[in-house]
Amino acid sequence: MQKTYTPTQIANALNVSTTTLRRYEEQGLIPDVPRTTGNHRTYMPIHVQAFRTIRSLLKGYDIPVVYDAMRKIKNGDRIHALWLVNHELHQIQEEKQRVEEILAMVKNADFTTYRNVKITNAMSIGKVAEIAGVNTSAIRHWEKEGLIRSERDKDNGYRIFTVPELRKILVISSLRRLFALLRG
Repeated sequence: MQKTYTPTQIANALNVSTTTLRRYEEQGLIPDVPRTTGNHRTYMPIHVQAFRTIRSLLKGYDIPVVYDAMRKIKNGDRIHALWLVNHELHQIQEEKQRVEEILAMVKNADFTTYRNVKITNAMSIGKVAEIAGVNTSAIRHWEKEGLIRSERDKDNGYRIFTVPELRKILVISSLRRLFALLRG
């Protein structure tokens, strides 16, 4: 006879609430759970493994990715679940590489080009947004929050960004992406 577990046993083992376990079940992330005649959940070893997998994945991936992967696994689509996780891992690796490039660039005293784009001490918001890979609205927001500063072109009033401000924008955008990738 196969060992069974109560919600409380699994919740205690994983250091989560029974509500969390029910939420995973309601979201369709685990195999169907048999019920007793008194309508109590009876978890099997496969459920324990599913819960452990969810908790492990949440340490490194965003909730939507974990939920999507677990639903694919539940539906027997393991290959696409693995491709999804692999794709996210690739995204994290690309961001890591980007951060390493930026850190090397910040350390480099000669800051005249970045990814084959010429860096000057008077760049438009569009140019710094393109270099940093962010929207101009994000740059305006960071300026409003006091994280960066721009000067104004005397002729047209447009924002002008210097090399030190571009460095700040690159660091902020990289940290923002990294936190978004690691959140979960």
